Amino acid sequence: MTGNRYLCGCNSKTSDVTLTVLELISPFWAQHVESKPNMTVGDTETFTCQAGGQPLPNVMWFKDNKRTLNDSTTVVLGRNNHSLTIYKATLEDSGSYSCVGMTRRSPPIYSNFTLTVTARTAKLKNVRIVMIAVLVPAVIFIVIATIVCVIRQRRQTREEVPLERLSTNKNL
Repeated sequence: MTGNRYLCGCNSKTSDVTLTVLELISPFWAQHVESKPNMTVGDTETFTCQAGGQPLPNVMWFKDNKRTLNDSTTVVLGRNNHSLTIYKATLEDSGSYSCVGMTRRSPPIYSNFTLTVTARTAKLKNVRIVMIAVLVPAVIFIVIATIVCVIRQRRQTREEVPLERLSTNKNL
């Protein structure tokens, strides 16, 4: 016995035979997708379900209980189907995804997640529009209020001067 391998040798005059028996290791997820990933329309994201075990499990992907095949320009399965890449996500890519690892000798293993794809908002444009819509009237109001205040002060100053002169003239 050597580690997880059992060796059996046989010698005969005509041939040498070596039998290697590998220990069965049930499938397991070495890496799988977080439970609730999010994407924005137009983004690209790769999701990975790396399976381990002996023999190595076959991996299949499902979306909304339908098998995802490598037949799309927007959804591409990676090497050995351990990854699924969504290119230029659309709202239709939202849904329930499953990564299933299977061997003939063990029950399947599942990794499930719900992908949410949200619409891209023009946040920067919206912020600029709001800034313009709020700041321009505010600046105009401040300028007008400043002009009105300056004019009132000047009028008061002009009206006060003659009154002071009148009061000094009355005393004479």
